Amino acid sequence: MKNRLRRAAAALISGTMLFTMSSMLPVQTAYAAACTVDPGKTYQTIRGFGGINLPEWQAINLPSGTTADMSAAQIQKAFGNGEDELGLTILRIYVSDDSSQWKTAVPTALAAQKLGATVFASPWYPPASMRSNGNGSKYHLNNNQYADYAKHLNSYIKYMEGEGVKLYSVSVQNEPDYAQDWTGWST
Repeated sequence: MKNRLRRAAAALISGTMLFTMSSMLPVQTAYAAACTVDPGKTYQTIRGFGGINLPEWQAINLPSGTTADMSAAQIQKAFGNGEDELGLTILRIYVSDDSSQWKTAVPTALAAQKLGATVFASPWYPPASMRSNGNGSKYHLNNNQYADYAKHLNSYIKYMEGEGVKLYSVSVQNEPDYAQDWTGWST
């Protein structure tokens, strides 16, 4: 009985706090909008929908030498076209600045391609040796490292081709107009 009373009191207090705090938020006025669809005009073509797989981030807590990746069931759920499957058609994979990590993206990329997905790759930052501060964040790609960075990306493409992954494209940078402390860099 005592625990029930505590839970009820906690829920009441939490709800009151949320209601009170929400009244402090700025009020935004919704404007009426009109959307006219003209099927006779094409401004762009949507080639598909997809997501990103970052096994390098998943593998942080795994024993040395092991890799984390999507399971066969997860891949089927994401890229399959059956009932209760998402039918994604695009997979973005991460170009690690550490070439020893490139292998972790291969299994999912191959399986997604087998299900018809287009695969492209994006780096978050160049290798530390090419950065203006040699590590960390808020840095620039050294002016004398442009060719080396291009070689790094070309090496990635060749590695993936050698593993059977057919990349549609490789971007120079992930979200170039968006910089956070942990991923912000420019040329």
